[in-house]
Amino acid sequence: MFWDYYTSLCKISGLSPNAVAKQIGVSNATCTKWKNGTIPNGETLIAISDFFDCSVDYLLGRTENAKAHKTNLYPQEYTELLEKYSHLDDTDRIKIIERIDTLLDDDKYKNYTAVSQLRSSN
Repeated sequence: MFWDYYTSLCKISGLSPNAVAKQIGVSNATCTKWKNGTIPNGETLIAISDFFDCSVDYLLGRTENAKAHKTNLYPQEYTELLEKYSHLDDTDRIKIIERIDTLLDDDKYKNYTAVSQLRSSN
């Protein structure tokens, strides 16, 4: 599915899939892996998304709206917080979530299970 969206965007842009891959710093071998069904990693998906000015969800076939990312559903401070959080490793994410736990009233936060989910994935 990714490959279909990727090649379609390449065609619209008048560029070959390998030419786009080269421009975003990806090897031809990696591009061939995509053609064979491998999905790019998160960092590469973002680079492709930025290159084509489309959403990652579009590249993954989760929406038919290539510009879905243009709709900001959250306040800027949430977006900034999520951006910073996304760069942390699981250990530091656990620390952040534990700190939030100490700040919130137990009744408001007692059903949140993200910490246990992160711990079980390690």
